[in-house]
Amino acid sequence: MTVPVNQLNLREEIVLDLEKEFSKSVRQHLGYFPVWQPGDAIVPGDIGDLDNGVFRRQASISEIFPKLELDIESLKVDGLTRFRSEDCTATTIQASGNVPAQGAVNANAAVELKFGKAGGSVFDALNCTEVYIKNLLEVRTHVEQHRDKWPPKFKLATRITKTDRFMVLISGASGASVDISGDAKALGSWNLAHASVSTSNQKNVGYERTGNGAILVGLYGFGWFGKSLKVLSFTAAMSPDPEFRELPARDPSFD
Repeated sequence: MTVPVNQLNLREEIVLDLEKEFSKSVRQHLGYFPVWQPGDAIVPGDIGDLDNGVFRRQASISEIFPKLELDIESLKVDGLTRFRSEDCTATTIQASGNVPAQGAVNANAAVELKFGKAGGSVFDALNCTEVYIKNLLEVRTHVEQHRDKWPPKFKLATRITKTDRFMVLISGASGASVDISGDAKALGSWNLAHASVSTSNQKNVGYERTGNGAILVGLYGFGWFGKSLKVLSFTAAMSPDPEFRELPARDPSFD
């Protein structure tokens, strides 16, 4: 489910602020750039803009270098892919259970989430798989050797994290709140992407989406100097970075 931000009559600059704050949280907690919107059809080899800290697909590298072949592989992602921003608090508001004929206990619960600021976020994803370019060195070398054909400021998606199911909530204002209900065990382990979990009683929730697909992306690009960019701005302008390198998502230069 998606709740578009324009249903809240938010100004465009507020919408962009939500994206920016969400990006900061994702990059800080998970070490990747977020796909925007979550679940969009992004694959390794896609190229696009890094705007407001989120990746937006524009084309594919095959459109620029049609003879360049990508070797794509995948692997399961171990560990948890979830977080909630520091301003988000959770309070249990209901718990119930029943005993079916077979004797197992079905317990449900409800939790109220409250956000202390606009842009506060909650993110959870289940059963994640990373799809990546295996022959990345070959691809990097080819792009560097044909830099004149590379669209200025475009980034290359080299790794994509996909999920069977995700939930994203972003606060639209200080004091925003939403009720989360579902399986008590899932809620107790903060498994908000569980199939049983649903939302209700939203107040000033700026963005809500559940679904599946691409959620995180690793990017390569030209011209990244990190914190040294401000110090070396003159040098950088005179001598553009010749390396096509990975962009470190947690670097504050992208905030």
